[in-house]
Amino acid sequence: MWIWLRLWVELALLARSTQKPGLIPAVYVPLVQSGLGAHAGLWPQLVDPVRLLRSEGADYFCEKFNSLHPHLAQSFEAFHLRGAAMSAYVRQQRKAPAEAAQLDLLLPDQLFTTAEGEVMDRESKQKTIMVIRAVDNALGARDRPQHAFGQGLVHDAWAALQSMGDEQVDMVCRHIVRHRQHPLIRGATAERLMPQLKGLAMTLESDRG
Repeated sequence: MWIWLRLWVELALLARSTQKPGLIPAVYVPLVQSGLGAHAGLWPQLVDPVRLLRSEGADYFCEKFNSLHPHLAQSFEAFHLRGAAMSAYVRQQRKAPAEAAQLDLLLPDQLFTTAEGEVMDRESKQKTIMVIRAVDNALGARDRPQHAFGQGLVHDAWAALQSMGDEQVDMVCRHIVRHRQHPLIRGATAERLMPQLKGLAMTLESDRG
């Protein structure tokens, strides 16, 4: 019983740094073993035949700890809070076409150019505005003032729209909403995330693993 409790303490200490409660990266294995003190020699019994720990290459993983303590990950957010954030995002996105049409009238056309330097047509301009506002909404940011629509952000949003399309942009934004407490997302801005938008969903999913 003592070694089980001691292992739980070590796993709890590691959870915040690994973002995956229950994971013991290879580099930390000697540290965890030393934390078991005089019982360190029982380490093999935790893996086999007890199977409390599962070998994952050079790493070890405790599925039981992960299922009981997901909240110990720094990126954890309570389910009801994620649900409220998603509902707010969906509400804001329903207003997006009307908001984009209004901003279209207020923002200069010369700001909205393609990678080739051509001024966008009306539809492309509004879709680019909607991409920017979708990422803002996913992050829970407030309304973006007109002066905050920089040309770099516009170009990155246009590139994301061209490579991903409307539906995939929305899918990634929903991933952002669900992972707002993740270190890659917490405190981020649309300016920072937009260039890496395409690969962001895959990164978030693999880290959640």
